[in-house]
Amino acid sequence: MGLAVSSGCVALMPASDVDRLHTDLSVLEERVDQLQERVTAIQMEQQRLHADVEAARLAARQENPALRAQLEELQRQIVAVHAAREQDRRAIVDELSRKMAGILAGSGGGGGSRASGSTQTGYEHVVKSGETLSEIARAYKVGMDAIIKANNLPASGMIRVGQKLFIPESPSRR
Repeated sequence: MGLAVSSGCVALMPASDVDRLHTDLSVLEERVDQLQERVTAIQMEQQRLHADVEAARLAARQENPALRAQLEELQRQIVAVHAAREQDRRAIVDELSRKMAGILAGSGGGGGSRASGSTQTGYEHVVKSGETLSEIARAYKVGMDAIIKANNLPASGMIRVGQKLFIPESPSRR
């Protein structure tokens, strides 16, 4: 028989029970050691993951200026392409307007609401929705004043949709 001490009490137990308790205690201590090793491994993994997260944050902070610069450069390129496209559109509209005016002039479409007594050569233009006198003058490469004078328009250059304008030929085209 063996002696077992528990909570300050002394009890007599058979030796086999005491041996079994020692064996169970050894198994439990071994299991605790294994669990402690796992906890240590998990803590190390957690520290590694934390370091990885911090490294990613640092890299993101360092990359952001580069990405921001790339985005700004792309934005500048988009604006430049848009401006070039708008310039091309204007050039096409101007060229088409000149060609249309030439076709109209060649087919006897010249003349129009000229100022009385005028013997100028030029083109007839019918005002379309959204057009302004300055756009028309720019398309035919003549001054607004020449159009105003040739058509007896008010000094404000007020025109209306459907109005036929005589566009005097610019001196550079003669």
